[in-house]
Amino acid sequence: MSDGTFRAATLVKQASAQDKRHAVIHTSWKLELIERQKKFMQLVCERGLPALQDDQQYLKAIFAKELDDLDVANEQYRQFTAHSRKRVTPFANSSDTEHSPDEFMADDDSHSSSGSHSDGGLDDLIYGVNE
Repeated sequence: MSDGTFRAATLVKQASAQDKRHAVIHTSWKLELIERQKKFMQLVCERGLPALQDDQQYLKAIFAKELDDLDVANEQYRQFTAHSRKRVTPFANSSDTEHSPDEFMADDDSHSSSGSHSDGGLDDLIYGVNE
């Protein structure tokens, strides 16, 4: 048998083995799916639909609270980065924080001319929506 023919036969055997491996994996996941469905159906039958709906409402409330917390954290981060862009001198090799001297002067002018100038402290950040 030539080397080329032997390589081709080896590739056929490899593909056949991979096909069988995938079939075994697929079948094992089918069995896992059936087992999980069975456990779910037992849970529904044992606890009843009203109890599961209560659990769902509870989890939705937790999810909504976590979304609110995320919104607050994102807003704090947005404000902090906006403030830091105005006040912090960029690092020497940082392309994403480079500002021209004109930008710094414009920022200083806008703060000094506004009637509601704050001290620039951390108290200017939003800490909570429902406080």
